[in-house]
Amino acid sequence: EVSKAEALLRDNLDQAGHTPDTWIAWMAHLQQTNQRGRGIKDLERLKKELPSSRQPLTIARCYEALQMPEQAAKAYHDALREGLDDFILTAYAADFARRADQADEARKLYERLLDPDLAAPVEYTVSARRHLAVLLAPPDAKKALALIDENKASRGDTVADRRIRLFIHGMTPSARRDALNQFEESLRLQYA
Repeated sequence: EVSKAEALLRDNLDQAGHTPDTWIAWMAHLQQTNQRGRGIKDLERLKKELPSSRQPLTIARCYEALQMPEQAAKAYHDALREGLDDFILTAYAADFARRADQADEARKLYERLLDPDLAAPVEYTVSARRHLAVLLAPPDAKKALALIDENKASRGDTVADRRIRLFIHGMTPSARRDALNQFEESLRLQYA
């Protein structure tokens, strides 16, 4: 089954090597099948086949797919230096920094996504506020809650935002039990 999947992915590369998602899927496959070395070599092919304007973000995501966090961090940093006004790049870099436990970097990037000059679409700003609220909650619960309230004002009160609000409230020891009970109730309602 692996060889069949690999053959399909190779065919996709041959037919659509000009598209970033094809390369990212290929690199994820190589990582999952213990072929990281091959993936690193194939980055050279990517640089020949993928339009140069699409390479910086794609290379960063490929390093991430290959589970090479230091190289991915550098690639995101380099890509951001080239095109900070790209909200898609900023969102991917912020999410990577958050997953890589680079909280300060993630906070800066999520805050950048919320800058009106960047003109990120609402789907990106709603998600950025959620992630930023979780990152800010320990030192500044008031600011974190204000971010979630902004989401409520623009999109209504969603289950995700209510859960983040409960998470923030649960950081206060006296409110923790009630917050956990409400969170568990939201899970029961989700699967009812």
